[in-house]
Amino acid sequence: MDGLDNPISRITARMRDRVREWRTLPEGHARRSLPREAVAILDRRHAILARAIASPALEREDLFRNGQPGGPPKA
Repeated sequence: MDGLDNPISRITARMRDRVREWRTLPEGHARRSLPREAVAILDRRHAILARAIASPALEREDLFRNGQPGGPPKA
């Protein structure tokens, strides 16, 4: 999981930079759409990495449900 934390931090920083850039460009500027498009792409990448971090945690939860390995106890 630690291997994915750093890429997520970098993506977040890049998103903040693009939003800052978008805010500084005046309305109607030819480049104003570029930072917005970049943020949309970075947002999708962020979501993919966030799911990659969450998936192993969810799998472990399923494996040890009710404190028993192998999932829920048999009925």
